[in-house]
Amino acid sequence: MTITSRVNAWLYFSVREPVVSSAWNLAYWYSHRHAWGNMGRAKAQIEDTMRRDYAHPIPEANSPLAYAVANAFLGFTYLRDRVDARQWVRTSIFRGCGDCEDFATLGKWALNTLGIPARLVRLVRTDGNGTHTVAVSNDLHWVVRGTRTIDLWEYAENNRETDMREALLAFMGAEYYETYGTGWK
Repeated sequence: MTITSRVNAWLYFSVREPVVSSAWNLAYWYSHRHAWGNMGRAKAQIEDTMRRDYAHPIPEANSPLAYAVANAFLGFTYLRDRVDARQWVRTSIFRGCGDCEDFATLGKWALNTLGIPARLVRLVRTDGNGTHTVAVSNDLHWVVRGTRTIDLWEYAENNRETDMREALLAFMGAEYYETYGTGWK
């Protein structure tokens, strides 16, 4: 990617999208203000269920973390946005649908709820086929992609990859990435 396209991507992801997302969510909740309090209770209930399932997983669960995170996505369906904006967690819970940014936002919220610091990572394809957003733990151990929680360390070990960023890119099939959050340079 050229310097110009990197600057444009940074402006889009760091300035335009947060502003548009905030405006969209505020307008949405202004028109649905009667439900705001109920969504706070629903969010708290989901958080309690996730914490309980993480602390006491069922024996059939291969990964207690994946089992607990799955609760954040119960009843959630994919729906492409008409406006490229990230929904707040309450908005996603209320609507029950969203696109990859919304799945990633729920995944980040779920990991943070379970005590695992996480951030959103935007993968930008250099071949012009678009972008994808996932939630990634800060230690690059866990990736929440859609409704799946992936152990990136296991993937890297199985593929003899020592660089976790390269492992993430190989797993996702992206050639370049841009990140939300802090700490990655």
